[in-house]
Amino acid sequence: MKYEVKSAFIDKNTKEAYAVGSHFETDSEDRAEFLQKKGFLGSEIDSTVETILDKKASDIIKAISSETSREELESLLKQEIEGKDRVTVKEHIEKLLKGEDDESSEA
Repeated sequence: MKYEVKSAFIDKNTKEAYAVGSHFETDSEDRAEFLQKKGFLGSEIDSTVETILDKKASDIIKAISSETSREELESLLKQEIEGKDRVTVKEHIEKLLKGEDDESSEA
């Protein structure tokens, strides 16, 4: 299981340092829950999010739609910025995020 680091920490088991925005991997659900309760980890990263960003920009844009959750969109945007940083992909995700913001403010 893979999680995004929300607050920097040093793993007491491995002595490895984790920076904000990096990824923490563990097979122990209990360990992950403990670190989440302490505020060190965010939710589990969906492996499909990572595979989406491995595609060509045109395929990514087709795969990411308004049906994609806000949390997934934010995660995709952050990973794209830290990774390949493609302008067209970032603009598409930002447009979808802005569209959701506009809809929520009208309610």
